[in-house]
Amino acid sequence: MDGQKLNRRGVEALIRAGAMDGWGTPRAVLMASLDTAMEGAAQYQKAKASQQESLFAGLESLPMAPALADAQPWTLTETLRQERETLGFYLSGHPLESLRESLAGMGVTPLNAITAGQSALLAGLVVARRSTRTKRGDRMYFLTLDDGFARVECIAFADAWAAAGKMGEGEDPVLVYGEVSEDSYAGGLRVSAQRLLTLEAARAELAAMLCLDLFKDAPVEEIAHTVQRLPGNTPLRFRVHLDPLLVTLRAGGSMTLSFRPPSTLVHNVISLDRARQGARRPA
Repeated sequence: MDGQKLNRRGVEALIRAGAMDGWGTPRAVLMASLDTAMEGAAQYQKAKASQQESLFAGLESLPMAPALADAQPWTLTETLRQERETLGFYLSGHPLESLRESLAGMGVTPLNAITAGQSALLAGLVVARRSTRTKRGDRMYFLTLDDGFARVECIAFADAWAAAGKMGEGEDPVLVYGEVSEDSYAGGLRVSAQRLLTLEAARAELAAMLCLDLFKDAPVEEIAHTVQRLPGNTPLRFRVHLDPLLVTLRAGGSMTLSFRPPSTLVHNVISLDRARQGARRPA
């Protein structure tokens, strides 16, 4: 590799975008090895130039390829973030893929299934945002929502925006309830947002019940302790997997919990169980 033709920034972009995945080396390892690789490439070019000046130089004098560094592979979330920062879109998947079942349980309509004239609950990532002021001086926000199936522009006025709290562009999903209409200016559809919710707020408001799947090696006492530290109003149900039986237990009326922030509860329970349990709204 000639460092004068392809600099460090260019190599980083290729790695982050997945252009070197064909080598079979994780992107994180390639990034961690980049300094050594660039130094090795410079030494190689220098040695090669020296050989061209001597008729008696042998190929064995060229420097060996440097060893790869040790690094933990990126998570899917990190991989997707790097792709979006480099390319402006995702290649390896979409951040909402792991949330499809949960969002469907909340009644979310995929963006590629909405039609003009309907009221719908939508979810996606805010991939673009801008604001302006109306003739009356009120602030109006334009959000581009992306759910991995399609994109749609949502219009939110100051009251809906203020009620939603702080949110912006990033990897945290946003839920929008609003009216779908034809976009006579740009074509396609647009949504007039009546409510904006973060995913955590939507879960806390819309979850009818939290269901935990427990397997035979689940540390029940630790899970119970975790649940008791999050008191709230959401009913709790357990599905106990006792192969070949599946036993469903509804927790007593005094055992209800807070579903905010749900990510804390789910992370703690999954870490404790070390099996395959999850949390979802039952059908």
